[in-house]
Amino acid sequence: MGKSVNISKIKKLTSVNTTKEVNKIYKVHTPSLYKYIQNKKTFENFIKEKEKFFLNRLKLPTSIFKNKEVLDLGSGTGINSSCFAIWGAKLTLVEYDKFSFSFSKNFYKKTLRKKATFINSDIFLFKTKKKFDFVHCNGVLHHTSNTKLGIKMISGFLKKGGFFIFCNSNTSAYFQRHLQRFTLFKITKNNDDIYKYSKLLFSENIRRAKKFGQRSTDSIIYDNYLNPKIDTCSYEEILKLFKKNKLNLYNSHPPYKEVIDLVSNNISTQFYNHSQQNLQSFSIAETKWLMNKYDERYYDKNLKFLIKMKKEQDTFLNLMNNMPQKLDINKFIKKIKNYRY
Repeated sequence: MGKSVNISKIKKLTSVNTTKEVNKIYKVHTPSLYKYIQNKKTFENFIKEKEKFFLNRLKLPTSIFKNKEVLDLGSGTGINSSCFAIWGAKLTLVEYDKFSFSFSKNFYKKTLRKKATFINSDIFLFKTKKKFDFVHCNGVLHHTSNTKLGIKMISGFLKKGGFFIFCNSNTSAYFQRHLQRFTLFKITKNNDDIYKYSKLLFSENIRRAKKFGQRSTDSIIYDNYLNPKIDTCSYEEILKLFKKNKLNLYNSHPPYKEVIDLVSNNISTQFYNHSQQNLQSFSIAETKWLMNKYDERYYDKNLKFLIKMKKEQDTFLNLMNNMPQKLDINKFIKKIKNYRY
């Protein structure tokens, strides 16, 4: 820690150095080390929750993975994808970070007692002629230089009729986090400051992340605030990339149909026309969907608010550019601490 934070450098990360820059952060605190594995009972509960999620949310019974070839790109410590090995899959894990790579090998051998193939590589440099029944990529592509290239690459690893299990940061859902990151970059001089002020200003976010994500405070701060690359996508952008790479949407969580229903029920034109009005309508519906407010009465009552919030999001970049280069940190912290939402 202690290096200066240069926002222009962060914006200009290329495919050559993105992996190395992100890994400098993850070398200190890996983002995929969870408290679930601390004892047998919590780990068993973790696997049970995975079973419920795949069956009830994604409509994929665990039996579908038995004896199937599963590729996990950006596997981290291997904890997230361990469920596939437990369900009988033939698992291949690809991970760049050497600590996470070594941890996963030891975890599978001594704790899971399951066989798997482990490859220490940048996912964009990983080459194989083998095709897989499932490709799993959880929270990885938004930390790379090219999500579009990542999805194209992944589609080439799939067997005909194979499944791509994909988790990525959503632009609407990440709006607050981006604002927090920008604030930290504006008021701090180095990584030590980012660490210090993120704990001071965003303690509630960190507390919730610890509770629901079962990670340490340091892991959350390094992943969310010190990470130099978080490139989010909207649902509409993901659908375009899927279509371009001949991938059909099987299911999602929360259900994609609820977003489309919001558009079709409240907007007279169709989403797939891609007009400016339709894209704005989709973004409003997507924001509401991500707020878990599915009641149409809520939507009708708060439509003006949602439209206003959408316009505020659209002007966010302009606001960023117009913010003063130097802020009075003491006054700023006082205002933040007095703010209630």
